Amino acid sequence: MNTASDAKRSSVFRRRLTLALMALAAIAALQGGFAIWAVGVAEHHVLRGRVAADIQQNFTLLRFSKQNLRNWLAQRQFGAQASDEQRDTLLLNIQNTLDKLDSLAEQATLLDQDSISRRRQAQRREALLVLRVSLNQLAHSLANLVQPSSGLDTTSAWRAANELFDNAEGRDLRLLLADSLAREEASLREKRA
Repeated sequence: MNTASDAKRSSVFRRRLTLALMALAAIAALQGGFAIWAVGVAEHHVLRGRVAADIQQNFTLLRFSKQNLRNWLAQRQFGAQASDEQRDTLLLNIQNTLDKLDSLAEQATLLDQDSISRRRQAQRREALLVLRVSLNQLAHSLANLVQPSSGLDTTSAWRAANELFDNAEGRDLRLLLADSLAREEASLREKRA
């Protein structure tokens, strides 16, 4: 009799042990699944932050490159050394920066789907379109630029140059860039938070 009751106890113990091990395995699987989900969410947030930082950095670079091009024009207007190669390099830098911004804007659109982000994305796309038009106008005008002679009114020439650099599509480009930078800084702060 002892053997039968020992066998029964042993069988009950094995079942309980099996159930306990299965419960532990289920808890471990749930914890593993949660950890994988948490890593995915964290990775998504890091990527959003990186894209936001890259967008802000490229808008700053765009502003800097545009200022360098304005300096090139000032040198050209006042007869200093300003070669066509320098102009072409500066225009290419601006073009490359706009291309990077377009690519980053697409990434940001895929990463952020909330209503605030969509509004920012629409504003960013609009700003990039205006900046592209401006770049095309600048490239055309600067390619056809005639170096002023000593008798030319430099004030009028400078005013015309400022108009070329500061306005496109009826928009003030200085304000457009300032707004874009402020918007991207706010977006970056949100992503980092």
